[in-house]
Amino acid sequence: MAEPTVLRRIASHLAQSADEIERLGESFDHSHLQREWPEWQKEDADVVVSRPNPLCHDD
Repeated sequence: MAEPTVLRRIASHLAQSADEIERLGESFDHSHLQREWPEWQKEDADVVVSRPNPLCHDD
């Protein structure tokens, strides 16, 4: 379970990562919430965002 403030911080990280993917394109590799938010507890699951892989789309 997560507090609303934690969920908002995760949502902010996801939105910032999406902006970086659009801005950097192929040069974006991945980002970790733990690196961006020092208060994130190491024993909590990390949130990792990676660049989309065009080979994995089902389109």
